[in-house]
Amino acid sequence: MVLCGLTIVVWKHRKGEEATKSKKEEEEKLIKLDLGISERMAVTTANGKVVFEKRPKDEKGKYTDLFAPLSLELDSISEWMMVSPVKAPVDTYSIKSILDNLKDLKSEKTISDTEENAVEYNLEKPPLQIDFFDKGSNTPKLAVKVGDENSAKSGLYVQVSNIGPKIFLTTSTSLDSIKNRSVFDWRAKEVIGFKDVKKVKKVSFEYNRKGKKEKLLVLKEGNEWKIREPKKLPGDDSAVEGFLGDLKSLRATEFVSEDVKKDSAKFGLSKPFAKFLIVFDSDLGEQERKIFFAEPVKKEKDKKNLYLMREDLPYIFAISETNKEKLFKELKQLVMKKPLHVSQESITQLWLSKAEEELEVVKKDGKWMFTKPKSESVNEFRISSLLWKLIDFKADEYVGDKQPPKWGKQKLAIRIQAADKTKEAQFFETEKADTLGAKVVGEPPLFFLFKRTDYEDFIKAVDGLIETLKPSPTPTPSVTETATPSP
Repeated sequence: MVLCGLTIVVWKHRKGEEATKSKKEEEEKLIKLDLGISERMAVTTANGKVVFEKRPKDEKGKYTDLFAPLSLELDSISEWMMVSPVKAPVDTYSIKSILDNLKDLKSEKTISDTEENAVEYNLEKPPLQIDFFDKGSNTPKLAVKVGDENSAKSGLYVQVSNIGPKIFLTTSTSLDSIKNRSVFDWRAKEVIGFKDVKKVKKVSFEYNRKGKKEKLLVLKEGNEWKIREPKKLPGDDSAVEGFLGDLKSLRATEFVSEDVKKDSAKFGLSKPFAKFLIVFDSDLGEQERKIFFAEPVKKEKDKKNLYLMREDLPYIFAISETNKEKLFKELKQLVMKKPLHVSQESITQLWLSKAEEELEVVKKDGKWMFTKPKSESVNEFRISSLLWKLIDFKADEYVGDKQPPKWGKQKLAIRIQAADKTKEAQFFETEKADTLGAKVVGEPPLFFLFKRTDYEDFIKAVDGLIETLKPSPTPTPSVTETATPSP
């Protein structure tokens, strides 16, 4: 009973300490207003004045401004937008950081009860001033002036309008980094996004190479990507989704124009080099985005940038020219390079022909058995290992639908039966010592180049399986001398 009473006393004491500490922290806070209900915010630094406003919404809470389509693309998007000096979506982190820092702004101590010493602390014309406004008002309901750091670099001198002319020293310097933010720093830099790459269902590439138009069309059919133009081919899921990932990760290094209609010709976009069409599903149904790229410039001084625009936004992006290798795809980069890839569980038959040896294994009632050569010796692990290597066997390059003229002798033929699919490949010597050619039988046939080292690794697995079928050598009986009994 006594112990119980002591426990209650200790608990009440701790709760009291926590309440006192919380009250003290609230009293130390310099800003007690809810900044989130403000409709407009102005940030003034040596780089100029930037004004932000809350984005308009309809009665259902959906954004209705020019940047509403971005809400369906980007993983996070701010409820604020920049309205001056340009109209643009804002970087979510930049806005959040300034609001969070102001909300947690605490006083270390009061430096002065008047503003007589404002010049001394660089608060007369401060390097950073943040003003908050109610809707329709031009008079700030709150103004925060941020001056210099103290000599110990542990805090900043500030004035907060709703407290009066007092000068305070803050407990942190977190606002100091905002003093040097440029208009570019405040802006959202994403070019395009999709919240889920799996919901993208169409990608079209159109190029204008030296006056000749080229088009690649890739469609999502079920869970697989299929190439439909310029010819029907199996698509490489990892290559297509890798491209989409690269596209989503693009960030502007500069906004070179706010008027795409006026300046498209200046930046080579009136006759674009490339056009991408991306179609994806969203909460509001199917969405379509078009991006246009200028031709990569050849002048050395301009080589650092690629210029692009979106059909639905008014400004022109510059991105690093290092992105061009990731973005401008050719047919051979998007073709499935695992020509024998199927679900391992669906394989019911495997046939191989290598030199003078022929091998066939068939799956019956869930178990593998050899039919060529006939054998009851079955090493399930080796078969499983071989099949895994087979379906994961990746070509280095797709070379088209016509066999290159310098391919030589056939080295290996493979055929697999998997559910309702039959796949067959033939491997050939090529003129290069480090590569092997492969023809995947079909209409049209597909031709690939493989690294010889990858092929030899696969052949080791084939030889290992064949080795298990060879009869073990009959042991030679040892000769034992017969001892002659002593007379």
